[in-house]
Amino acid sequence: MRTLMYAFLMLAVYVLIVVCLLGFVIAGLTLLVDKVRKNIRAKKKAAREWMPFLLWVFIYIIFTNLAYKVLSYVLDEGLWIFT
Repeated sequence: MRTLMYAFLMLAVYVLIVVCLLGFVIAGLTLLVDKVRKNIRAKKKAAREWMPFLLWVFIYIIFTNLAYKVLSYVLDEGLWIFT
């Protein structure tokens, strides 16, 4: 029973990480398409458009780091959530 709970917990964390990663990839592609469509020439304006994407990448890195730490703690200490 505990093995099944470990498997579901790990699967949930991995699915959450993959969904977030796909969201950031789609956001990056959207910014690239928007940049090409607008044909921006000014470097300052282009840099300002990339800032939200870079902020989301930074947030994603923090989120995945925290998710990894939580998952490793849960697996090391046992499933304290379910007890």
